[in-house]
Amino acid sequence: MRSWDWPSDATGAGARRQNGVGLADARPGAAVNALMPCEIEAIVDAFETFGEKDFSHRRLAHRGSYNGLFWASASTVRRVLNDHELRFRHPARPARSKRRPFPDWATYKPNSIWIYDSTHFTACGMTVLIIEDLVSRKWITHVVSSEETHHQVRLAFEQALDAEGLLEAALERAQALKRQLTLDGDDELTPILLAVSDNGSQMIAANTRRFMAMVAIAQHSRHARRHAADQARGRVPGRNTQGASGLTCWQSPIPLS
Repeated sequence: MRSWDWPSDATGAGARRQNGVGLADARPGAAVNALMPCEIEAIVDAFETFGEKDFSHRRLAHRGSYNGLFWASASTVRRVLNDHELRFRHPARPARSKRRPFPDWATYKPNSIWIYDSTHFTACGMTVLIIEDLVSRKWITHVVSSEETHHQVRLAFEQALDAEGLLEAALERAQALKRQLTLDGDDELTPILLAVSDNGSQMIAANTRRFMAMVAIAQHSRHARRHAADQARGRVPGRNTQGASGLTCWQSPIPLS
């Protein structure tokens, strides 16, 4: 007990202190599980190597354990970094994307601007690709398939061109052009219409862009993050559709080597 060092006789207590006997407090020693210099160096090296990827002392602590670099808690890693005045530098947030305007030749009249998108039916594992006229809101065509590739996009546009009487013009252009076309369909000839979509993989595929260039359809992609804001400008219906027709079979009349 501490009272052993506090006897009633003050003279006896002073004598014991002079002889080095008693419960006088001593300087505390180092922690038993303190970091070794090599571990501190490993934490600093890990920060210099992975600091631009992890952006957090917690992630750096996890990386040190599963890469076998060091074993320390997240709070210990933060303390070591603070002792060495090391700070994570988070990258600047990207600037807000701006809406791309429609080309000057695109007019707000039927069969000038088409918009297309896909609706997923997860219960049956099917996808419906819908093409709609942006101005008249006419549901031109749709294709039901279990896949989302450039084949479905090409199939849908061939059906839509045929339904609107534009397929012959597209065939004549495809047969007349013998030169190399640019992938976005932007050449000296005015496209027959503008196709608006998001940046889906099947919509920006090289084969899709090549087909669109062949049939004189210009592409206009809008960022998927701006989908809600673009609803006022044009949105393909079908998100709440309860049913869908069967698979559509179509033999392409446009050869595309």
